[in-house]
Amino acid sequence: MTDKMLAYQETDKKLKEIETVLSTSDARKQSYVAYKYISGVGDQIAKLDKKAEGLNAKYQELASAQKEFSEEIKVIGSDISAIKSESEASFMIKKVDELTANLKKTETELLSLQTAINSVKEEYDQIKINTKKAQESYKIGNAAYNELKDKYKDEIAKINAELDELKKGIDENLLKIYLEKRKDKAFPILVPVNGNRCSACGMELSMKDASDLESGKVVECENCRRLLYK
Repeated sequence: MTDKMLAYQETDKKLKEIETVLSTSDARKQSYVAYKYISGVGDQIAKLDKKAEGLNAKYQELASAQKEFSEEIKVIGSDISAIKSESEASFMIKKVDELTANLKKTETELLSLQTAINSVKEEYDQIKINTKKAQESYKIGNAAYNELKDKYKDEIAKINAELDELKKGIDENLLKIYLEKRKDKAFPILVPVNGNRCSACGMELSMKDASDLESGKVVECENCRRLLYK
């Protein structure tokens, strides 16, 4: 049973090597980086929308306060002729000074907010530019990747045909476990034990696993999860 699984793995190794060439190619890296950016644009926009909403709400609040301060100053100015005493005049002057200070403070905050709002608009524009570049980069990278993959098409088909033939002589459960582990990066999947340890990671076997190996079974390494045989 192990010999047939090892023969399958040896052929599968050829496929793994091709997959590595493809996955580490510049074309694949280019298309992946572009794809990651494009897929994250929605989150970027959502954050900017929330930020813009908060800034606009604050701007409207300050603009309303600015209008109220200006109107109060005008009202006080129109009431100057009705002042009859020095204390009233002093109160009015103090009130105007307070309103003027509040008005200046509000105007300063409005200018600062406008700068922040403009910055958000610039971020929106930059995202549009970057997204367009990423889309073009993805298109170019993906086309190059597909072209590279096409070069290996016949070889991949040949290897898969060999693997299909080799499957016929392998224990169904063992093959199922192997194929599930094949999805991970670790390769080879089926490795021999070295004394009483996993030859891949050096993990010492439990007494049960050692006993199972002696009886001809395949066991799973508790550390690296590879399949072990003796």
